[in-house]
Amino acid sequence: MAYYESYEDNPHLQKLIKLGRDMIQACEYDNIFKEDDAKWNACVTAGNKLTTVGTVWGIKEIDDLTKFEKEVVTEYMNEHRVQENI
Repeated sequence: MAYYESYEDNPHLQKLIKLGRDMIQACEYDNIFKEDDAKWNACVTAGNKLTTVGTVWGIKEIDDLTKFEKEVVTEYMNEHRVQENI
């Protein structure tokens, strides 16, 4: 069972956690932001933060991301055609 599946009672959290994992994986395999270290780092950082949503130590809301991290998340979602209803 994937980590995010333990939040089956909250599909919103599931989607955010899965988005974070997908962002990290895309960076690990150099599928995004290959030429831009700042965006690559922000993508990994934002992905890590998103995987902590719903935990005691994690972020509480999307607004806890920096402005640049939010921009990178939006760019990732646009490039990977992620639905915006998360």
